[in-house]
Amino acid sequence: MKFYIRAQGRHLWDAIENDYTLPNKSLKEYTAEEIKIELSNDQAVNHLFCALSENEFNRVSACQTAKEVWEKLEVHYEGTQQVKNPKLRILEEHYETFRVEPHEDIATAITWFTKLLNEIKNLGKHYDQENSVYKFLRGLPKECDTKK
Repeated sequence: MKFYIRAQGRHLWDAIENDYTLPNKSLKEYTAEEIKIELSNDQAVNHLFCALSENEFNRVSACQTAKEVWEKLEVHYEGTQQVKNPKLRILEEHYETFRVEPHEDIATAITWFTKLLNEIKNLGKHYDQENSVYKFLRGLPKECDTKK
């Protein structure tokens, strides 16, 4: 979603990152800059709303700013930092102890390992690609030595 919004215009993502305060004055009193900022906020909110299901929309429909919508969705789907930290530790443990069982299909294992790396990355930790490849290869069973 972040990349979609940024592709619509960097100013829209700025509206999400930088909280917008609704001016307490009539539209006639707005400066050109205030109009531009409010329009960016409204467009960003619109893009977010259009991407949501009815249940998700109901959760954030009272929000006035794009930042507020984004933060509510972020807490709902990713959790607070108190939730993210234990989840990251669990995923890191899965990474460190990664092993492919002899009866497992390599393609399935690659998919699972890639998903694991993506989940870890989404929580803010990055593993070097070269080391991750070696980690995967070391996790293959002896039966796969010829494939290594």
